[in-house]
Amino acid sequence: MTTDETPGRSQAPVPDSAGDDSDLRGARSAAHQGDWRTAAWLLAGTADPDLRWERAYVLAEATQDSRGWLDAWLAAAPDSRDARGVQALAAVVGAWALRGSGWAVDHPEEFRRAVPEAAAACREASRLAPDDVVPLVGLLILARVEPAPRAEVDRRFAAVRALAPWHLGAHEQVLQYLCAKWHGSTDQMFAFARGAAGAAPEGSPLNLLVAIAQIEHILALARSDQAEFERYRLSDPVRAELWAAGRRWTTNQSAYARAWGHNVMAGATYLTDQNDLLAYHLAQMGSVLLHWPWEMISGRGAAAAYEKALGWSRSHPPAARQTAAQGRPGSTGP
Repeated sequence: MTTDETPGRSQAPVPDSAGDDSDLRGARSAAHQGDWRTAAWLLAGTADPDLRWERAYVLAEATQDSRGWLDAWLAAAPDSRDARGVQALAAVVGAWALRGSGWAVDHPEEFRRAVPEAAAACREASRLAPDDVVPLVGLLILARVEPAPRAEVDRRFAAVRALAPWHLGAHEQVLQYLCAKWHGSTDQMFAFARGAAGAAPEGSPLNLLVAIAQIEHILALARSDQAEFERYRLSDPVRAELWAAGRRWTTNQSAYARAWGHNVMAGATYLTDQNDLLAYHLAQMGSVLLHWPWEMISGRGAAAAYEKALGWSRSHPPAARQTAAQGRPGSTGP
């Protein structure tokens, strides 16, 4: 594994937040053409809290390119819980766009105004639909940049868990809040990830929270201490924890959850030079490339990081084919 990239002919699929959720991609495409009814039909028929959250968020992202379809939806159905949920997340996405992806805020004045407006939109959407996780997770996203105190984050998290105890999106947002780069520490991040994974049902995507924490920590070391970065990422305990996380996760989930899990595990096993597992997860990803974790791994973007991982995997054949199943979802290992 290396952290430098050289430009070349692209072998990567186009990264897409919708993953391989064909219904979501269809609704987003229709929205871009001004049709809100397909999105309304999709969300009305999505009961699973994790899938509902992901679909609403991707549709909210679509408003950054064209807003007219959402405005038309709100005009036709002003009290629609689904329309209000997407509207709230659109405000969250818009606020983050003003912030930018770097350490410094790109548009500080606009950002300072946008964050409380987005929080108000989430609270209003939650008032209209108190049993919907969508605006509640939106508030967890905003907690990092308001910034909300830990007690308030715990309160928001508890509100989500009262509706959906194993909600992946909510757990991801709390883990991010607890990262050292935001409002926590490495110890707090790992304690939360390991505690949630340990309590989660076998097969739950929450078992991969430890892989997210490892990715965060390994990349933090890459920025601060190259020697410790190399020692840590190749250490047996790190590799063993990733192997165990993969065993407890299952792919018998929604299309998005499968794509998410394989992208996370491919990123983690690339960073730790575990090519048996990397080759497996890259193969299972197929043409479904998500933005995270690849955009964190490479400053050149998700496609560049994917290409680097694919190239490294092809140049480092698995050392022992008989061990390639170790750490795959549902495998029994040695």
